[in-house]
Amino acid sequence: GGVCFQEPHENVAVKLSQGLLWAFTLVALAASVARIVAGSSRHHWRQTFAAIVLFGMCVVQFYHLLFAALSTYPLSEEGVYRFSCILSSKGGKRHMEDERPFTVNPCFCHEDATCVVNKQVYDASSVCPTDGSAQCYEKYGRAGEQLIALRINERRDCDRGQGPKCTKEEPCTPCERSRLAEFGYTVPCTACSAANSGDCEFIAGKGPYCWVDSSKYQV
Repeated sequence: GGVCFQEPHENVAVKLSQGLLWAFTLVALAASVARIVAGSSRHHWRQTFAAIVLFGMCVVQFYHLLFAALSTYPLSEEGVYRFSCILSSKGGKRHMEDERPFTVNPCFCHEDATCVVNKQVYDASSVCPTDGSAQCYEKYGRAGEQLIALRINERRDCDRGQGPKCTKEEPCTPCERSRLAEFGYTVPCTACSAANSGDCEFIAGKGPYCWVDSSKYQV
């Protein structure tokens, strides 16, 4: 029953049938070519047929290996992440494993969002829990429903293969909330608090360095 309701391109039976059809077609083609090459010699025909089939199998395997490799190879710098960068707290970004209060997403359960706890809408007059027990949604139960992340995205300034520091060669984006739109609504930094003073401890020549503006010509 489950197979019947899948889309044609996802149906297991369809994929299997297509594979068998291709295999049968290629074997028949190999047999015909071997007959032409070998002429009336049956022994020569068997050798030629086996050689063509083996060659075809090698070509098919190489084809799949090539496309499997290309599908995971980055064609540009954008979207390439280093684990060391995601694990860092450079430039005010959130460390991937940091779950302290100042790493909560400032957009989590804003006034127009819906807080859900145990699949039930939470009391709108109360603050939505930030201990991980609640989920928050934009346009809850409507078209375009979207889950709002509890924590700030840890991939800020890491999407182009940058390292774990804000250097002159790899400057970071300014943290001021008023400038997020200037840089294409980039991910915000963690909030300032008693545990997070915001002091970057700048050292000339070492950094951390940030872009002067969105033209990204000066640091």
